[in-house]
Amino acid sequence: MKRFESLDAFRGICALIVVARHLHIVGAFTEIAFFRNCDILIEFFFVLSGFVLAHNYAYKEIKFIPYMTARFFRIFPIHVFMLFILIALECCKLLIHKFSGIEFDTLPFTGRTSPSEALPNLFLIQSWTPWTDSLSFNYPSWSLSVEFYIYILLYLTINVFRKLNISPIVWVSISIVSLWLLFSGNNALLKEQDIARGVSCFFGGAFIYSIFKALPDIKISTLVASTLESICLALIVFFLAYQGESKNMICTFLFFIAVFIFAYEKGVISLYLKDKYIQHLGRISCSIYLTHAAIILTITMATYILQKNMNANFMPMIAGRRYLDFSSPLINNMIVLIIMLLVVTISTITHNKIEVSFMKYKHRYLRK
Repeated sequence: MKRFESLDAFRGICALIVVARHLHIVGAFTEIAFFRNCDILIEFFFVLSGFVLAHNYAYKEIKFIPYMTARFFRIFPIHVFMLFILIALECCKLLIHKFSGIEFDTLPFTGRTSPSEALPNLFLIQSWTPWTDSLSFNYPSWSLSVEFYIYILLYLTINVFRKLNISPIVWVSISIVSLWLLFSGNNALLKEQDIARGVSCFFGGAFIYSIFKALPDIKISTLVASTLESICLALIVFFLAYQGESKNMICTFLFFIAVFIFAYEKGVISLYLKDKYIQHLGRISCSIYLTHAAIILTITMATYILQKNMNANFMPMIAGRRYLDFSSPLINNMIVLIIMLLVVTISTITHNKIEVSFMKYKHRYLRK
């Protein structure tokens, strides 16, 4: 089955951008407007997932158990592993607080890390109920919480409507209604807009795939394709940094357009995205996304200990947010790069040891 290598590459690049956004380091490049305002980039992941899953499943006979088993083994092993790592880090915070007297910004196992949040997190339902915090424990997993249960809805739209050949109509209808709920503010039934964001972009991505499938052989020169790719990326970068009222709507539609353009892989940028190192980032993107919060927390805890022992202030509070600051822009930027390298290294290990291992087990399980 065809792999969309340029789209895979975007997963890795966007995952690293998310890491940068979650870092707060004084004077570092993470503080420029692009990174501070790129929270909507998560919608790009939903669009990519909808497109790729429509490609993998929408136009063939699928059974529910094998389908959901495949999706389960793709997400849950690394998710559960990282949840236990975050719980272990909370235990470390508790011990550090008890025996050293270090005061963290929040007490261990309170608020978003309350024990009552653990079970909903384990089953990825934290984004779906009014009684749970979407950002509890491993906060990036809120989007996986939304996406995992959208897989069931995708299965229903495929199996119920595929023989009638109207699945794409259903997808675009779901996307339009969800976008209307999202941008009109009429999403009182949708928790913190998370579900509307996921559903609208996921099924929008699936619909984009149906257009791509209908137009698989568009004749276009490398020059024209490269121009379209460049313009599309430039617009995305500009509007991610933009702070106007219409930003979210514009970015959402730009994500749809970008996935459609780059799916053809006919431009110079697409060719560059096939570089083996960038492809590696794409392969480990899920691990990057799910491991980085724990890595940042570990570094934060270590800095708390360091500043107490050195009687220094490496963690100033600025505008209500805790920052890292080692008094030198050069050092601070080097810290960012070191953290990025650490995330990629650890994610490579977790991808190989956890994700790949469980995917092999999945294949053995489905052959039984």
